[in-house]
Amino acid sequence: MGIRRLNTVTSFFIPVQTEINQVEDLIRSQSVGYHADLVAALNHLLSSGGKRIRPTMILLLGRILRADSKNLLTLAAAIELLHTATLVHDDLIDGSLLRRGMGALREKATLHAPAGSASLPRSSAF
Repeated sequence: MGIRRLNTVTSFFIPVQTEINQVEDLIRSQSVGYHADLVAALNHLLSSGGKRIRPTMILLLGRILRADSKNLLTLAAAIELLHTATLVHDDLIDGSLLRRGMGALREKATLHAPAGSASLPRSSAF
């Protein structure tokens, strides 16, 4: 006879779940026509999970403010892509092997550097 509570984390995402899927599709579309390794890297990053809190906040706030939905999707995708890039950068700097329980992108990609250049992979990664 207890009070049934809706998981607040789950309920937070429900109103914009369709748009979050559109945001991910928009992010994936940014690699179309580029090198296959870029496509694979982006797919790996998006499939590794994540809460998508940043785009969710943008989409929810945009609804409250009655912003244009196309602009909101673009902004949400840009923010999520920037956040993802900071995670990749962090993994490179820290030498992380895992991200969200999966192999970090740095473990999937090979960084090539001229012989004798120990610092080049980190300095030229981005």
